[in-house]
Amino acid sequence: MVEGEEIFGYEPAAVLKPSGEYNDETDLIFYKEPKQSGAVLLKKGDFAIVPPEDAHAPRRMSANGPCRVKKIVVKVKV
Repeated sequence: MVEGEEIFGYEPAAVLKPSGEYNDETDLIFYKEPKQSGAVLLKKGDFAIVPPEDAHAPRRMSANGPCRVKKIVVKVKV
């Protein structure tokens, strides 16, 4: 996280139900919101590594409400 903060949700993809089709061009799929999931607060200077078997939900509000964020996202093909 370069600037700002966000609550970053994550969950094993195997336990989630897709709400759409996988998009190969954007490497993206959406899932129905789980009743409960793991979450971590990312602040300036923090980073997260998400393994391929986990789904993640960035861009949630920060602990203090909405805020502007600037982050670097890198995807590594495995």
